[in-house]
Amino acid sequence: MEGSSEIDLTPVYHQINNFPSSETDHFTENIQHSIQPKIPEVESTDKRLSELTQLEADVKRLEAAIKRKEYDRNSSRAQNIETSLKTNELADAENKRKSIDVIYAETESLKHKLEITEYITGITLTHSECKITEKGENFLKYLRVIKGECGEIQFQLELEVLEILKSDTSSTAEIVEMKVNVEQHFYYSLKDAVDRLSAEKSAQGFLRLLEPYQRWCSVRDKTFSHFQEKYPDIVKVHMDMPYQCLIISNLSKNWHFSVNWGFQVKNQYMVEPDINLGIKVPETVLESNQKNVLTSFPATFDLMLHEYGIERAINSVIHLAQL
Repeated sequence: MEGSSEIDLTPVYHQINNFPSSETDHFTENIQHSIQPKIPEVESTDKRLSELTQLEADVKRLEAAIKRKEYDRNSSRAQNIETSLKTNELADAENKRKSIDVIYAETESLKHKLEITEYITGITLTHSECKITEKGENFLKYLRVIKGECGEIQFQLELEVLEILKSDTSSTAEIVEMKVNVEQHFYYSLKDAVDRLSAEKSAQGFLRLLEPYQRWCSVRDKTFSHFQEKYPDIVKVHMDMPYQCLIISNLSKNWHFSVNWGFQVKNQYMVEPDINLGIKVPETVLESNQKNVLTSFPATFDLMLHEYGIERAINSVIHLAQL
């Protein structure tokens, strides 16, 4: 077209050189990095999740193992406790059985000793009790009551005992007072000895008197009963404390002889018979020729008693009374 001018519409690109090439490269890298998919980071996260899951699984397994070990330990402990209890029960039962066996053996031994003691001494203990009457820091005072019998003799001892307690758990005891309750005939027969032993607080000494006294009483009773049964018309038994007497009488002559049988204690604890002869006759007889025979006869009786025994001595008295 004449007179017109053409305009070139082809775009012109100008290179922008405002940034250095290095900075341009860094910027470009950042842009590229931001628009690229983040595959490595996702993989790292998944890995960490997997590790966490594995860790949680390991923790659960560890907890399960701990619980199992705790259970096993508790079970073992329970079994040990049960076993220990059973062992203790068995041991207690065994100890109890042994204790019972020991007590039984000791009881049988003590019973045997008591039987031997009873056989030897003739004494049977029927009752024993102890009562504390006073208590201090290092002493005890108590009353012990012992009852027993020896043949037909019954007795009771009341012992007031003082026990001193020592620091080494040992102790010493002594009788501070002793009271004796015994059959009347025993007491009057051995009054001096019983009073002396009570003052000396000698319980053992008192017990040692019982058997020989009982034995001699039995001999006296049998001897007197024998003559009373054999000569009922002229012989009678009479009790005149402290003696028991065999009265031999000749009523036609008014002669009376008495064999007096008591007891005496020698060497503190030895009981022996104390026998003597008494004569009661009229004064007219003593003035006659029979005087010397009658007045000397007690000495003769005593000699016969020691030489030939009580029976021959009493027989001689009966023959004299029958003259």
